[in-house]
Order: sequence, then structure tokens, then C-alpha cells
Amino acid sequence: MSSTFTPSTTNTSAVAGVALPVYHTAAAASDTTWSSSSRSSKIAAARRRRWLRYWCVLGVAALAERVVFGGSAKISSSSSSSSSASSRRSSSGSSPSSLPGYSHARLLFLLWLTSPKYQGARRLFDSVVAPAAAAAAPAVAEARDDARALLERHPGISAAADAAHRALSSLPVLKWVLEVLPRDEGEEEDESASARGEEEIFAETNRKKKTSRWWSLLG
Repeated sequence: MSSTFTPSTTNTSAVAGVALPVYHTAAAASDTTWSSSSRSSKIAAARRRRWLRYWCVLGVAALAERVVFGGSAKISSSSSSSSSASSRRSSSGSSPSSLPGYSHARLLFLLWLTSPKYQGARRLFDSVVAPAAAAAAPAVAEARDDARALLERHPGISAAADAAHRALSSLPVLKWVLEVLPRDEGEEEDESASARGEEEIFAETNRKKKTSRWWSLLG
């Protein structure tokens, strides 16, 4: 018996489960409005920004690993001709764990990312992730606007989705999963705003970095 994880399924999971969360988290980590005048608030904001950067960088690293070593895996089994049948599994394509020293290098990389001294996650976030997310912001905004326009042109899509939700949430097994929870303060406003707001966050961050860079040169 064999099972194959098709590239299309894998790529879809990578986009929905990693790429988009990384993009939105990058916007949150770039937002400097968290800080307030109180010292405790600044400490809490610094802590949030540190770990938001880490998860962004880790998500990008996971995507890079998937691209380098391939997104599809094939598991096959065969029975031997001996008296007791045994199964054998083999993987197709490259496997990172099979490379000499890879697991050790990966551990060192993770330690470097989380190190308060070297701040690897901050270095990679500022130099790679945030600029890439800022470059993608117009495309994300356009895609979101196109999706909203599509739903407005075809109201039956939303009606069908609502009907499916009512039908599925009536099942006891899915009631807890599909229960609509109350929103946190500010969450509805954040969701109703378009991706243009995230564009503004990235633009403001870039302006502050350029201003800081000029002041450092003048100083």
C-alpha cells in the first residue's frame, strides 16, 4: 500500500498554514504603536515583537526547507519472502535529516534565532522578512479587494456558505468547532479594514528606518 502527498495539496497547505500567517504576523511585528509611556507596556511590547519576529522567521525557514528538499513525500511498503511478512518504507526525493550534520546545524540555527545576545530572528526579520512582506503588501491588498468584489457580484456564494455553516454547526460533533465566538476589542475593525492598512504600517516603518539611518550618518 502506498500513499502520496501531492504537490498541489502540499503547496496549498504551505500557503494557507505558513505563508499568509507569516505575512500578517510580519505586519503586526512591524507596528510600533504598541509601545506606550509606561515601562511595563514597553517591556510587554518588546516581548511580543521579539517572538512575533521569531515565528515569522521560523515560518520562512520552513518554507525555504520545503522548497529546497521538495514538498512531496512518497511512502511505499513491500512484503518480504520470509515466513513473517515485514513492511519497508522508503522516501522519494531528498530528506534533510539524511544530510550529515543537518540536525545539529538546524539546532544551532534555532538557538541563534532565539539568542538574546545575537538576536538572529531580529536580524533576519529586519533584513529579509519585513522587506519581502512590504513588497507583497500591494499584491495582497489587490487580491483581497478582488475577492470582496467577487462576493459582491455573486451574493449566492455567501448565502451558500451561511447555509452550510448552519447545517454543519447543528451537528453535535461540529458544534464546538463551528461555534461563533465573540470578537476581541478592535478585532472587528481590524478585519473590516483592507490590507491597505498593513501597507501603511510597512511604509511608516520604512520611513522611520530611513530617518534613523540619516540621523546616524549625520551624527
